[in-house]
Amino acid sequence: MNDSSEDKPLVLVTGGASGMGRAIVERLARDGWRVVMADYNGALAERETQVLRAAGLGEAELAEATRAGAIPHARSSFAN
Repeated sequence: MNDSSEDKPLVLVTGGASGMGRAIVERLARDGWRVVMADYNGALAERETQVLRAAGLGEAELAEATRAGAIPHARSSFAN
């Protein structure tokens, strides 16, 4: 079985910086998903993304939900 990043499923979690969204992001990342975290609170989402990366869950990415074009850009960063 090839364990490359491209073989992992990709998911976008809106509201992923806090509460239930944050718990979902962490669970999916731990289960091997490539996770894009989107949230209107960009500073909090950035901090939480860094926390996940520090925990060894480097497949977590940030997409600020308030910035036009952020979601397609985040998705394309995983497509490579």
